[in-house]
Amino acid sequence: MARMVRTIANKGVVGLAIKNRDRRTRKDYKKKLGPRLRPKASALSLEQCSANLLKATLDPFGMVNDVCIPFGNSRPSQKIRSLTRGTGSIGANGAAFIAVAPTFVTDSAVAFMSTSAWAGGPIDCNDPNVTTINNPTGYATSYFDNSGTINQGRVCSVGLRVRYTGTELNKSGQIYLLSTPDRVSMEGMNVITIGEFAETQISNFDRGWHTISTVAQEDTEWDYSPASGVSSTSTIYPMSAGVVSTLPGAGAPIMAVYITGVKDMTFAFELVVYSEVIGKSVQGLTTRNAADLEGLGKVVQIASRVPALLAQGMLRAAAIALAIKEVSSMSSMLVDVGRMAIGGGNRNSRIF
Repeated sequence: MARMVRTIANKGVVGLAIKNRDRRTRKDYKKKLGPRLRPKASALSLEQCSANLLKATLDPFGMVNDVCIPFGNSRPSQKIRSLTRGTGSIGANGAAFIAVAPTFVTDSAVAFMSTSAWAGGPIDCNDPNVTTINNPTGYATSYFDNSGTINQGRVCSVGLRVRYTGTELNKSGQIYLLSTPDRVSMEGMNVITIGEFAETQISNFDRGWHTISTVAQEDTEWDYSPASGVSSTSTIYPMSAGVVSTLPGAGAPIMAVYITGVKDMTFAFELVVYSEVIGKSVQGLTTRNAADLEGLGKVVQIASRVPALLAQGMLRAAAIALAIKEVSSMSSMLVDVGRMAIGGGNRNSRIF
């Protein structure tokens, strides 16, 4: 009896039935539990560089190591994770924002945050009551142009999360999170224009972390910056390179959180930027890279799908699982189509 109890504890009733060759018990439990007995996992095979990039995008604060873009120049690079933590408060008219213009340098603003003196309204990074935030880890612009050691850099992915830290009495309002899918500048946007995007996440502002992220999604962002002339704003702000910026010496903010609530209501934020650098000053600090264009395409597809699912009210874990399942299914369909085209059988059944 004791042995039976231990077997049930370790393997469950079905495991015991299998061990004892009890087909009736095994069949009955399988019929009752169905797919819960052995759930099917959505497998997605990726090269390590692609897998790390996907992890850093879907869970940016999981502190992923060796994040890189598996595109083009696959020479070893230094992978840099730059983490910033801080606090802020709601402005005079019950609003606050943090807007992000991703960059890999340390001496140009990567984000803009309103202060308690901000009057509210549309996002305005030029407002005197808005402070700038720089990357604490990495290299200054001088390391990328002719005035210093020549390096090249690129932004891999960016994550921003915010949570309420004030009293229960003052807890109120909503939070709007958006990374513009077509890299539109969020300068001048308010709660109405932000809410027009299908990817916008809107929820009550509370003590749980509210997270948003973005990933390099096209070839102009996947390429390394030029080895010289990086003083040009567009090359150190690859994700807003095609966007007209109204900010002196900075790129346009392409992702932001906008918060409404009570004046002086406080919040905490964390910002992480994953980037990689190649060049003379990073010799001995590099790790391997690999080109994986197919895997990179899957990463971008999944990362682009998740925000829309989150905006529908789906839990983050469920949204990620569904996005991976959809992309995996698309890959399977492509393989099946290839087989249909190449395989034998009736010629009329071929699609190519």
